[in-house]
Amino acid sequence: MNLPALFHSAAKVLVAQSARQKYPTWEAAINATPATPSPPTTRADSAPHIVLRGPFQGQPDLLAVVFYIGVGLIEVRALNATDCTYETRVIDGDGVQERNAFLVAVRDLFFHDVTFKREAHA
Repeated sequence: MNLPALFHSAAKVLVAQSARQKYPTWEAAINATPATPSPPTTRADSAPHIVLRGPFQGQPDLLAVVFYIGVGLIEVRALNATDCTYETRVIDGDGVQERNAFLVAVRDLFFHDVTFKREAHA
């Protein structure tokens, strides 16, 4: 997945204030040192650092990319008008199992009741 291209083609980019303060540019965020966080235990701890909202050029089924700095991302893709898939992708290197456990916990804690809908290009 080409993250720089996604940042440029996203209809909206939403950044948590804490992430904006620590990583002032998207380049700094995607090039951050890989982390090995413990899985979150609360919904607040699982809040996304950066959310890229679609539509994305050339990927009509991609609704959003939720990026956790230093950990990886969750791709939200539409299966049909009401159902989505949530695919996790971790940053390679040491600690990949911990990063994967983090993303699985995030998916279960945060996204179990979040609905992404298709938005038309402005």
